[in-house]
Amino acid sequence: MSTKKLTIVKNSLTYLTMGNVTDIKYQLAIKRKIEVVNKYGGKRLSEILKISHPAISKWKVVPPYRAYQIAKLGDFDMEYIRPDLDLAVNL
Repeated sequence: MSTKKLTIVKNSLTYLTMGNVTDIKYQLAIKRKIEVVNKYGGKRLSEILKISHPAISKWKVVPPYRAYQIAKLGDFDMEYIRPDLDLAVNL
């Protein structure tokens, strides 16, 4: 196999691997949304966040700002709620 073909295959495998990791983390974020809502209760969580209960029901995952607000309550870290987000600060 030529070097060019090997490079293409290697890049494709890297892309697929990164895609799989991202998909796994997103699936975990979906499960964590369920865990958070079960912990607080959908109605109570909506009151805490000052949003409607149907808004929470529409979430597939916790939105980033809402994850921040929930993390401030102290029971979950933002990284735990949304493992699919890169929260590193680059200065």
